[in-house]
Amino acid sequence: MVTNHPAPDEPCASDAGLEEMGLKGLLAASNNRCGRSEHAHGEIKSDFAGGMLPSGSFGSNSCWLMLACLSYNLVAHFRHRATEGGDWMHCRMKRLRTIFFHTSGKLVKHANGYTLNITRNKLHRQVPIPL
Repeated sequence: MVTNHPAPDEPCASDAGLEEMGLKGLLAASNNRCGRSEHAHGEIKSDFAGGMLPSGSFGSNSCWLMLACLSYNLVAHFRHRATEGGDWMHCRMKRLRTIFFHTSGKLVKHANGYTLNITRNKLHRQVPIPL
């Protein structure tokens, strides 16, 4: 593990503003991390093609990775809004694509409002869309 916190009793710049951290403190800080960052990196690399960079140019690869991260964030927001914290909140992109994006529907305008009629496996739902 690497850290920029100074070890106890080691000289450091006074303007760094970091507290001293020993080995036990470093291990405790490492164990208290979020824990979902590795999952997010894996999902960006495999589900959003962030691991397959298109060229040898740093600029185009950087743009590709930024687009993969942006699409991951948009889908994460969509998951939160569309599933309302339900069962599909932590599903992978392949499952989400099968459930939501490969579903036929019809957008109907009636009485100054929009409704999305979704049909899937003999299940018919009407989803009101706010204006």
